[in-house]
Amino acid sequence: TFFMGTAEAVNSAAAGKICVIDRGNISFHDKVLNCENSGGVGAVIVNNEAGMLYGTLGDTNATSIPAVGAALEDRATLLNAASMTVKIGTSDYGFMSGTSMATPAVSGIAALVWSNHPTCTGTEIRNALKATAYDAGAAGKDVYFGYGIVKAKAADDYLTANGCAGGDNGGGDNGGGEGDITLSAQGYKVKGTKRVDLTWSGTSVSSMDVFRNGSMVATVSNTGSYTDAVGGKGGGSFTYQVCEAGTSTCSAEKTVVF
Repeated sequence: TFFMGTAEAVNSAAAGKICVIDRGNISFHDKVLNCENSGGVGAVIVNNEAGMLYGTLGDTNATSIPAVGAALEDRATLLNAASMTVKIGTSDYGFMSGTSMATPAVSGIAALVWSNHPTCTGTEIRNALKATAYDAGAAGKDVYFGYGIVKAKAADDYLTANGCAGGDNGGGDNGGGEGDITLSAQGYKVKGTKRVDLTWSGTSVSSMDVFRNGSMVATVSNTGSYTDAVGGKGGGSFTYQVCEAGTSTCSAEKTVVF
């Protein structure tokens, strides 16, 4: 290892070594770049205040060597180290779930598949993703997992074999499905009570199941509308979906925030 101070200049003595660098004066990116231009093979930037250093090298990062942050409490140990090993385990990552995480992941995969099949329409790309998703939860489309877990290669292979129009069956909506049933939701309060007016169209069955946050709250006659009264004080976020009663033919989800 080689201690570079705040790494404000290139130093050939760092060649072939891990640069240990103090935080301060210049950007993290410039510190790592000076280490790399000195011949350094990696950089450890030590915080200048208590606690672990979490930082980025910016959107225009021009470095290629590995770089990590370190806690101020470990500075003395790092300065005296003859060698270093960095290990990354599951504790270094956060685990999240829900539509807020699924949406960007599926959007990225859709863009990747679309880049290989630019003549397809957005609907055709979506249908291919539905048709090739790995089924999860209850068999077929369900209110918890939708069509399942999206698979980029499977969708790409599907479009290569069948062409853009090959996805028009939508992966099996059982005669209806998301995109056919259109739902709107409007939230408001009456004397402090939260209420949500739901209206829908695109289905002719006699009864509909109404779901709030993934749990069924009512089975109602298919009049095209329903008002849900939500208990509890304060605000909150509530996600709604309507399905043809007893089936997995559903609308897209709509979220109301109070």
